[in-house]
Amino acid sequence: MKSHYILFVQSHYILFVQYSDKLRKEINKIVDKYIDQGIAELVPGVLFIDEVHMLDIECFTYLHRALESTIAPIVIFATNRGRCTIRY
Repeated sequence: MKSHYILFVQSHYILFVQYSDKLRKEINKIVDKYIDQGIAELVPGVLFIDEVHMLDIECFTYLHRALESTIAPIVIFATNRGRCTIRY
């Protein structure tokens, strides 16, 4: 069973929440149903990531998968480095 993580940042506390593929699929099914029925509306958001040069390869892999989703946010990467190597 593969797991995913959601990162919540509030104030200076970071909380990782783990959920399974099965739960994600069930949630997606319910959200799609609500959108089709007109109960809910999908409003895309913007994700701003500063100091992106500090991310490692696992972070970029997760972001890549998230951006392939139909409900993917607009992502803005920012850094003060011209070129740098992604950490492994």
